[in-house]
Amino acid sequence: MRNAAIGRESRFCRRQGVRTEPGMDPRRSVMRLLTMLAVAIVATQLFAGSSTDRFDAYFEKAKASGYVNCGRVAIGGANRESVDACVLKRLAEGRPFFARYDQQGIDSRIAIGLMLAETKVLSVIQFDDWTCATPSCAHPEVCNSPRIAKTKSGLHVRCTNDYDL
Repeated sequence: MRNAAIGRESRFCRRQGVRTEPGMDPRRSVMRLLTMLAVAIVATQLFAGSSTDRFDAYFEKAKASGYVNCGRVAIGGANRESVDACVLKRLAEGRPFFARYDQQGIDSRIAIGLMLAETKVLSVIQFDDWTCATPSCAHPEVCNSPRIAKTKSGLHVRCTNDYDL
């Protein structure tokens, strides 16, 4: 029964516009097409810069300006203590710095960044590649009257932002 399909195109192949070679099983042509499509999708994902890289690029200008890179804490990262210590030290000294904290997302990658500018203004930068509306997927917000406390799980940042409209 299987060999009966060899040498003729199936209705599916004709509907999809898939041409088969003489003497070839039409199902093999479909499988070949699907395999090439899967390879193309994987290659696109591998070689297209990830949106996480765009968030890192947000900090490149600060890095080039001499800001201290306090580091990046991955989800469950063992380096949280050293990054937190750097943030607290630089904030107390008033020296420009930036740090990144990856967080668990449901359907996207998310992270929170902290950056103290040369003007002594602390910003909290939110990153979510699902709601990427800017070139770097970053949404900075100035933190007015920042208070940072060390907790068992990391740092707690409290801002008192007021908006006049």
